[in-house]
Amino acid sequence: MFRFKILMTLFFLPVALAAGYFFNLNKNIKDQKPEIKTDDLSIRASIPYWVQTDAVKSLNENYKQISSLSLFWYFIDNDGKLAKYADATEDKKIIEFAHEKGIKVSAVITNLPEDENTSWDSDLVERNISTKEDRDKHIGEIIKIGKSLPFDGITIDYEEVDENFREEYTDFISELAQSLYREKLFLGVALHPKSGENKISENNGSRSQDWTALAKAADELYIMGYGEHWQQSRAGPIASIGWLEEILMYADSLNLPLNKFYLGLPMYGLDWNRDDDQSAEGLSYRDIYELLSSKSIQEDWDNLVASPYFEYTDDEEEEHVVWYENARSIRSKMTLARKFGFKGVNFWHLGGEDPAIWNDIKSKNYRLE
Repeated sequence: MFRFKILMTLFFLPVALAAGYFFNLNKNIKDQKPEIKTDDLSIRASIPYWVQTDAVKSLNENYKQISSLSLFWYFIDNDGKLAKYADATEDKKIIEFAHEKGIKVSAVITNLPEDENTSWDSDLVERNISTKEDRDKHIGEIIKIGKSLPFDGITIDYEEVDENFREEYTDFISELAQSLYREKLFLGVALHPKSGENKISENNGSRSQDWTALAKAADELYIMGYGEHWQQSRAGPIASIGWLEEILMYADSLNLPLNKFYLGLPMYGLDWNRDDDQSAEGLSYRDIYELLSSKSIQEDWDNLVASPYFEYTDDEEEEHVVWYENARSIRSKMTLARKFGFKGVNFWHLGGEDPAIWNDIKSKNYRLE
C-alpha cells in the first residue's frame, strides 16, 4: 500500500503554476536571507501506517540522528469520533524503542478518511470544533488517545479546513494546548504552506490557520514544505528552493517564535506521463533508484529550483518526467531551515528517503552550503 497523504491535498490553483516550475519567486530573495544560525537542526520523522515496516527499519538504522517521531495511526471517523485506521498497527514497541534512544513520540490525529478514494474532510473537523461543548468533547477523546499508549504528545494534522472556521480552529488549538499541558503532553500542529494571507494562488486550506495565534498556543509547528506540484498538477518540482524560501520569509515577517517551527521535507518523487501530465504516480527513493538503474538513466539537476529530475521512455514508448528529492536537494532545504532559525526539519516520511541523507546529517553537511 502506497498511500500518499500529501498527494491528496495542497490544491494550489492552476494560476500558481502558470509561470513555470515555481510560483511567486521573489527575485530579491537572496538579498533578504537572515544570517546563518549556529545551532544544529532537530530531525523529526513521520511514520505512516502504510509503510510502517520500512519506516521502522530506517528508524533502527538511523535513530542516533532522530530527535522525535510522529505515528500516523488515528483519524476522525464518519461519526465524528476518533478511531484507529483499520490497517494501522499500534505497535508499542516502536514507542518503547524510541524512548530507550531518547526520542520523543507523538500520536498524529487527522481528518483524512479511511477510504483511499476520498480526501481531507473539513466537515469532520467542523462538527468537532463549532461550539465549546463540541471542542471539550473532542479534546477529551484526544487526551484518551494520548494516554492510551506512552506518547509524549499529540500532533494535530487537520487539513483543508474551511476558512470560515478559522476562529473556531484557533480556539480549538488553544484549548487543546491547555488541556494537554495539564496531562504533561506536548502539542504539535501541521501547517499548510503559504507565503501570505488570502493569496489566490494559495487556496490550499491555509486560510483557516492563523499562524500567529497557533504559534502562541502550540509547542511545535510543522510547515508542510511540499506540494508545489502534486499528483494532479502539471509536472514540476515538489518543493523548489525559491518557493520554500518565500514561505519561510513570510513566517519570519510575522515575528513568530521560529525556534518552535519545523520545515516539512518530502522524501518521495512523482512520475508524470507526458501524455497525461496531471496524473502522476508516487515513488519512493527506492523506486526511483530502481527505475534509474533499469533504464540506465542519468539524473539531471535543475540549479534554479535545486531539485533533481530525469526523463525516460517506458515500454509502451510513452515519455515520462520524474521530479523527486535526493540527499543534495534535501541538504539545500535543511540549510534554508537553519538560516531562518527553525528548530528542525520533519521528514515525510521515514522509509522512503535517499539513504545518503543520513550521511549528510552525521557530517553536518547542511551547515556547509
